[in-house]
Amino acid sequence: MSELTEQNLTRQQAEQEMACLRKIYASVRLLDPKMLAEEPCYPPWKNVHPCTSCVGREAMAGKCQCSKLETLGSSLYQVTARYVEVDGKPYVMEMILPLDASARSTLNSNELIYRDALTGAYNRRFYEEELKHKYLNAGVAMIDLDDFKLCNDTYGHSAGDAALRLIVSIIHRRIRSTDMLVRYGGDELLLILPDISAEAFVRKLKDINKRLFAAHLPEFEKMHVSASIGGVMAAGIPISDALPIADKRMYLAKHSKNTVVTEDIAPDAVRSENDHRPMVLIVDDSPMNRDILSEILCDDFEILEAPNGPKCLELLNAWGSDISIVLLDIVMPDMDGFDVLSRMSAQGWLEDIPVVMISSEDSSQTVRRAYELGASDYISRPFDARIVHRRVSNVTRLYARQRRLSALVSQQFYDREKNDQMMIGILGQVMEIHNSESIHHISRVQRITSILLERLCQKTDIYGLSGMDRYLITTASSLHDIGKVAIDDRILNAHDLTPEQTAILHTHPILGAQMLENLSQYQDEPLVKFAIQICRWHHERWDGGGYPDRLKGDEIPIAAQVVALADVYDALTSERCYKQSYSHEKAVDMILHGECGSFNPLLMECLKESSELLRTGLQRSEYDRGFRHETRRLSEEILHREALPREDRAQRLLDLERERTAFYAEQRGGIQFDYDILSGSVTVVNRYEDPVNRTQKLDFDKGMGLTFLSGKDRRKLLDAIADATPEEPDAAFPVLIAVDQEYRLHRLVMHTMWSRAGVRHCVSVVGQITDDHARLQELMLGDVNSDQPEALLERLKGIFDIVRLVDPESTKVLSLGKDGRLTEIPGTCHMVWNKSGRCENCISSKALARKESLNKIEFKDDQAYFVMAKYVEVGGRGCVLEMVSKLSDGRWLDMGGRRMLLDRGSNFDRSAFVDSLTGAYSRQYFECFLAESKQVEGVVMIDVDHFKEVNDRFGHLVGDKALQSVAQSILSNLRQTDVLVRYGGDEFLLLVPHIRPGEHVIQRVREAAASARVEGYPELELSASVGGVCGVHPLTEAIRQADEKMYQNKAERKN
Repeated sequence: MSELTEQNLTRQQAEQEMACLRKIYASVRLLDPKMLAEEPCYPPWKNVHPCTSCVGREAMAGKCQCSKLETLGSSLYQVTARYVEVDGKPYVMEMILPLDASARSTLNSNELIYRDALTGAYNRRFYEEELKHKYLNAGVAMIDLDDFKLCNDTYGHSAGDAALRLIVSIIHRRIRSTDMLVRYGGDELLLILPDISAEAFVRKLKDINKRLFAAHLPEFEKMHVSASIGGVMAAGIPISDALPIADKRMYLAKHSKNTVVTEDIAPDAVRSENDHRPMVLIVDDSPMNRDILSEILCDDFEILEAPNGPKCLELLNAWGSDISIVLLDIVMPDMDGFDVLSRMSAQGWLEDIPVVMISSEDSSQTVRRAYELGASDYISRPFDARIVHRRVSNVTRLYARQRRLSALVSQQFYDREKNDQMMIGILGQVMEIHNSESIHHISRVQRITSILLERLCQKTDIYGLSGMDRYLITTASSLHDIGKVAIDDRILNAHDLTPEQTAILHTHPILGAQMLENLSQYQDEPLVKFAIQICRWHHERWDGGGYPDRLKGDEIPIAAQVVALADVYDALTSERCYKQSYSHEKAVDMILHGECGSFNPLLMECLKESSELLRTGLQRSEYDRGFRHETRRLSEEILHREALPREDRAQRLLDLERERTAFYAEQRGGIQFDYDILSGSVTVVNRYEDPVNRTQKLDFDKGMGLTFLSGKDRRKLLDAIADATPEEPDAAFPVLIAVDQEYRLHRLVMHTMWSRAGVRHCVSVVGQITDDHARLQELMLGDVNSDQPEALLERLKGIFDIVRLVDPESTKVLSLGKDGRLTEIPGTCHMVWNKSGRCENCISSKALARKESLNKIEFKDDQAYFVMAKYVEVGGRGCVLEMVSKLSDGRWLDMGGRRMLLDRGSNFDRSAFVDSLTGAYSRQYFECFLAESKQVEGVVMIDVDHFKEVNDRFGHLVGDKALQSVAQSILSNLRQTDVLVRYGGDEFLLLVPHIRPGEHVIQRVREAAASARVEGYPELELSASVGGVCGVHPLTEAIRQADEKMYQNKAERKN
């Protein structure tokens, strides 16, 4: 369904409009409210069946455009209804087109409702309706992801979703098109391999298992995935009978994990070579205590044991961070637990390895001391086995999550640091090549500066340098000689300088400082402030004997003092064109005796105390050699490029501005925006605003700018930018914009602009957002001869997503110029479908050959499109007019009185979006219709407790019944307006539009879950952990907070 602004036509204009549309549609007519009240209103439907969904009435009620697919016998029709006003009275313009048999044959509506929204695999409904009772000679395998619950709990649902998508994509690449992969449960997959031998079946499962274990998630590098697989050959039995056998074998495989078990493979024969259970180190001088703890934890942890403190430290040295947790006794001979804890703290092990103290000593003083030394938890003897297991598991998960977050932050900082150092390195290399100095001078000065600063801050705090100050000074030190780029090469590289040349050379500190001061937009940045100080005063001396300003003592900024000393030390120890290098000892001696000028006595002490570190700490690593090589290569490329002069840059900027102006010249009205990708800022000219607020410049990357776009439309824009290329820089799509407190459908047209040289990068995006239907009305009301093809094309663009002229013989898309001439556009017509060759069922070729109109349904990336091809002649040349409409946002298929949803819409066939197992709505329903909702007041996350244990102990069939019971119990306690979604395997999402004062939603849900029972299993007690928030927006943030509260509730219940 598409919202439209009202179209006010005269009767004559409406007739002209309909005459134009009849060139495409078999039937075009105006329907008033009275005609729409008659059922059916379209004669061909009469005496067959009433319309299940009258899009005419929907369009009239919503003042919008609606469409659907309708069947009549073996015929298929597209029906489009658009609200218009004619002479001030409401009407619906109805357009009907019969589809060809080719369109009917390509349509598979069930394909869309049988797909899992997250992974793209078949869903549980497909199994229940299409596979369960079939007799297939096939291999049947159950695949269960190892420790998936731990993955979700540790890294969050986004990581779990990413892992599922990755695993499904790997399996899809390893199976045939005739094989079927079904997402059977939250982390369980069912694989059906028809017509396969037993030997090939085993090989295939082993191959899948191996490839899953080798897989890595790019965004979660430290998270590994693996699966336990059970398989059986189904011959002469239905799939439903084979599944329990495969399920039991899968559970045998789970004892070892990352394992395959079939009738030909015993579990012991395929134990995983890599068992990734957490490792616990138990340190206790009592063998009995070690045995008790080992027995409690052995099912879920790898066990290491140490009888005393020295052995514990030995194992820590050997295993390092592979140890997930240490259980440490206090009272032990030789070295007690407190001594071990102190040693671990001194070695830095406590940052990565948590320690749980276990002792019969429970005095407050003992417990307090343990915590002060860094223990994560304290358990007193005698202890409860369940409590020990839960607390050890909780601490392990907490530290695993902490390590993951730390790794992510470290990786981000490393990437930023590497890029910063690369850019500064390039600049430094350009300067060094110009100066003929040591090619490592910049990196060595940075390292020496870092060493001296670290020692200085250890000796005194009189300069008040923070860690960030030290980092910025070290970084800025690479720019100390940037002023030399303005000095003639002959002076820089001369062996003997005249007094005049020396005076010129001594201007480089001032020139460098002026260069940086000209960066007016960055003057407040601490890095630039330090860089200016260093550039101008790194040749000043403590006694006032330096240049250019002859500053004395602490008049010289400390940043310049430190870099000055580092510069002199490196100049002495490096070979130059005019001298040999001095040894480290000689260089230090020369500086201390004043042969290179006077320096801060405190810094001289730092130099002496850092002498050994300077001697050994300047050796470059293999990484640094590679890094230097890369920066030098880029530097030389910059220096030797002929297009370096600034006139070239100015010409490129002029070309970009000309391109920007040309784009805007073709647009008009509405909203213009210019997004500078390099700076992250966007300039918006919104003609709906008053003149004072019309133009704004905002930070788009921080969520500001274009705030009138919905989250969905904003993502659509970012996706379009990411998909653009220099060859195809443009994109256009509809968006909803609020104008005068009313949402109107607009059209966003964007043009990406690219760098002209080297590796091409998108540098900016210009765009225009215009009132689509106002534009359409303007085109249609104009006094245009309907025989003119350009006028027809413009009118049709208001109805279809793609309208184009093609020559199917040459597979070229044609552009119609203002002079009426056709020219070929680069590329091919089938590129729009992501195909490398001509479409298998090219209706445009048939339309051209037969000189008639044809149509079909085409699929691309699981999306359905309606395609019409009509033969036309333009300027005497025969070609095909193609019109494409995406079957979404209210496209339906009505078949024999039963309505089926192709994908998204408003009133839908509920069964297509209901989880077939529990009766709650499916995740696909949530993603399609609710993810952007702003009308939800309360959000509740529900996780069935110990569900994994239920499955493991009683089997999947009982687990399914448990989920059904919990879901039905919760549903029976909800209001009609509440929405329950099966969000994951054992997780539910409850959306509550309105909460009455005093209403206890969370308590009601918790009690409902606890009342659920599974018939025939009285010993099975069910419960759920529940977390909720109220009044939090957007919905994604509300779900995140509710999820956190649910995990808090789960942790509280465990303790």
